[in-house]
Amino acid sequence: MSYTLPKALQKKIKQEELYQITNVFRNFDRDKDGTISMSDVHMCLHSLGERTKSKKEKALFKDALVDGKVPFAKFCEVLADFRASSSKGSSKPGLTHGSVSAPVTAETATFTKHINSVLGSDKDLKKILPIDPASSDLYTANADGLIMAKMINCAAEGTIDERALNKPKKNKRLNVYQMKENQQLVIQSAKAIGCIVVNVHPTSLVEGAPKQTLALVWQIIRMQLMASINLKNHPELVRLLEDGEDLQDLLSLPPEDVLIRWVNYHMKEAGNPRRLTKSNFGKDMKDSELYTVLLNQIDSRACDLKALQVKENKKRAPHVIRNAGQLPPAHSGEKLVPIIDSDVIASGNKRLNYAFLAQIFNHNPGLAPPEDFDAADLLEDGEGTREERVFRMWMNSVLGPDGHYINDLYADLRTAEHILRVCEKIKPGCVNWKKVNKNPKLKFKRIENGNYAVKISKDLGCKLVGIGGGDICNSNRKLILAIVWQLMRAYTIKLLTDLGGGKKKIEDKQIVNWANKKVADSGKKSKMPSFKSKSLSNSHFFLDLFSAIESRAINWDLVTAGDSDEDAELNAKYTISVARKIGVPVFITWEDITEVKPKMTMLLTAAAMAYDKGFRDIPEAESRARARSTSSVGSTGGGGSKATAESDDDEPAPAPAPAPKKKGKKFGRKGKGKAGASWIKKAPEPAPEPEPEPEPEPEPEPEAQAEGDGDAAPSIPDAHDSDDNDNRESDDGSHSDDEDLADRMVEMNMNAE
Repeated sequence: MSYTLPKALQKKIKQEELYQITNVFRNFDRDKDGTISMSDVHMCLHSLGERTKSKKEKALFKDALVDGKVPFAKFCEVLADFRASSSKGSSKPGLTHGSVSAPVTAETATFTKHINSVLGSDKDLKKILPIDPASSDLYTANADGLIMAKMINCAAEGTIDERALNKPKKNKRLNVYQMKENQQLVIQSAKAIGCIVVNVHPTSLVEGAPKQTLALVWQIIRMQLMASINLKNHPELVRLLEDGEDLQDLLSLPPEDVLIRWVNYHMKEAGNPRRLTKSNFGKDMKDSELYTVLLNQIDSRACDLKALQVKENKKRAPHVIRNAGQLPPAHSGEKLVPIIDSDVIASGNKRLNYAFLAQIFNHNPGLAPPEDFDAADLLEDGEGTREERVFRMWMNSVLGPDGHYINDLYADLRTAEHILRVCEKIKPGCVNWKKVNKNPKLKFKRIENGNYAVKISKDLGCKLVGIGGGDICNSNRKLILAIVWQLMRAYTIKLLTDLGGGKKKIEDKQIVNWANKKVADSGKKSKMPSFKSKSLSNSHFFLDLFSAIESRAINWDLVTAGDSDEDAELNAKYTISVARKIGVPVFITWEDITEVKPKMTMLLTAAAMAYDKGFRDIPEAESRARARSTSSVGSTGGGGSKATAESDDDEPAPAPAPAPKKKGKKFGRKGKGKAGASWIKKAPEPAPEPEPEPEPEPEPEPEAQAEGDGDAAPSIPDAHDSDDNDNRESDDGSHSDDEDLADRMVEMNMNAE
């Protein structure tokens, strides 16, 4: 279907603006007939940066309807007229366009200073940096996406191929379309390194929306500061093991919990009775005592205890900043420049104090590894590490918006609860949560969960032979990778099947045929015989595929012949960044392409196919796919969670029906006065369910592996705390529908109680 406009209308719309409108409109043209429904008009406008109200929307497009739908030319005409009237100061209500108010906070100033420090010498940013920490310029400086893209590469080197970024040329600013491309690349790359991106969209970032911008900036900075706080990078952390724990327990801890243990270890060594707690973190840090003792314990010659002689918190904090600046590095390096100032310590800001603790730890943790400890078995190399990373980041993208986070795939799956949550995402209602042991400590309870997870996975069509609950409980790496791969494959096939109408299950052959047809239709001659074809190693086919999906995505001057290993690597890195730039969620690594790992090439091709068929984000997969298969146009929700998707910009998901409330527990926000208390008391009891089937008996640990998966085997920084150690009231997949998602994102990454 070609999207053409009359010449008179073409004069009203700039070329780059028309290109953006065409691409967005095409995403919502479900029947590929050049029209969209009124339900999709709403989402289409939001994707183009317009804020709509339904009544005004209907009035604007009332005369544009043809047989109940809006043709492309009519849509462009209405949009062009509206934007023209808006630029002349029209007072018509309903749509707003432009920037939003940007407050200056302690976090804004701190993040700004940190960005200045880390990226100050970058030649691409010399006209932007330094940013004044006392201003709100951080929001506007981030509009083109370059700062956050480079911060992502500081957090995880090589995540973004900078050749894929749109950069200003000859003092000419990027247009809005180029900025959104950069922001899309930033968002997808942030997800690929473990950030939970909820309610953050390219348009919001281009406009400098304060809440969304600050939330994403914090996550990226957090990832950069805490990426190395784990056993793999610091084997000396083994000293923090508590009685009855093993290495798997320590591996599963999020960085914030490791930092708390680290502080308490030094408090104990110093003979100080104070202990830092997660629930009272901000208040514990604000009197500066813990900081003072910690720094003195790390190096008593450089860091004194003078702060303890001062009574007022605000007068103590400057001594902490002074001591931190004098702390020598554990190894050769530059001196520490504190990320925060004394006022932040005294205020007890959680996020910023966590960041400062991470900075001190990275500079000099003051720990020495035990002589008899060998960390070699923690440091996997090669394919196993890559595959573990791919699966972990994918699971986090699926479960993260619901508040669950996986720091270590093998350690965090021991209870099998995360596996069951993924099963629930594949087929809602397939898990009877009454049969699941919540946060089990006993091994036989974990094995029961594992057996149940294997059973449900098999019911979903996963090919699992010789895998039992004991393998999951004991962190059998090969078999855990096998079961997660099967789940990831089942999720992908289910998504593609639903996007195709749900009538016939999509098979590998159909994915290959779709990709070859897509490339052939674009006039290219490259082919993919199968996911195992060695011809894929130079990335030419994938570049042709993404060019067929988005013709302007590829700069062919950057593509090499791919004959040498170095050229093949360059092409593969560029391919992944191009895919993310147009919005395709990609979790694989460039090595997976050059080495032609069939599992990963299948995932990359399937992700491209899903995107081409209208898929825009993982948390919305079920509802979007269901909408297509049932012809229910306009459904955008994803179980109450909303993640990155330019096509659904800033539009909240439909609220799910509230989950039954348990007696004596309060859910959601507190009610005011008697009405609130009455609402809580009168919450309905859960509907009775049939008697559960007998629990499966624990199985012995079989010496076997998954069937027919070829090579099974696993990293990127540890990330957010999922708070999965808390006793949850329900694991039925439901969550609050009255909670602001951006606030949820902020709270999640503060590791709030």
